[in-house]
Amino acid sequence: MSEASEPALINSNDVTAITPLQKAIRYGALGLLVLTVISVVVWGLVDGSEGFWGALVGAAFGGGFILFTVIVVVLTAKVSPTTGGAILMGTWLLKLLLAMLALAALSKVDSLNHIALGVTALIAMVIVLACETYAVMTTKVPYVDTASDEDADDEL
Repeated sequence: MSEASEPALINSNDVTAITPLQKAIRYGALGLLVLTVISVVVWGLVDGSEGFWGALVGAAFGGGFILFTVIVVVLTAKVSPTTGGAILMGTWLLKLLLAMLALAALSKVDSLNHIALGVTALIAMVIVLACETYAVMTTKVPYVDTASDEDADDEL
């Protein structure tokens, strides 16, 4: 076996269970930034300032909706599973309520291109989820934790 084909050794102290999620936040935010720039330029050229603002609000709305969930998971990683689940469900319900209120308020705003907002929000959700999925799938996390010699002696 050559050295290139051997798996990389990862010190379990360097990588925690939330490392893939932290990487997912970075990748998701980067994907959202790239999409925002492209969408704002394209919709700005298509429909002027209405397209610009519609794309900007759509990117913030769609990408923020997805990124916020991962941020909450990372922030609540140290709490008990029951508490973490309650916090995650509560923030999800809060997000849903705020999204409905925001969409109701934005439907009355005439200075936004609503098609730009909707299309950009949907694409933002897909892009951010894809970036997060890629980040989690490609992060190497050890699934076997080797005990030190002292720990092994204590178990006998």
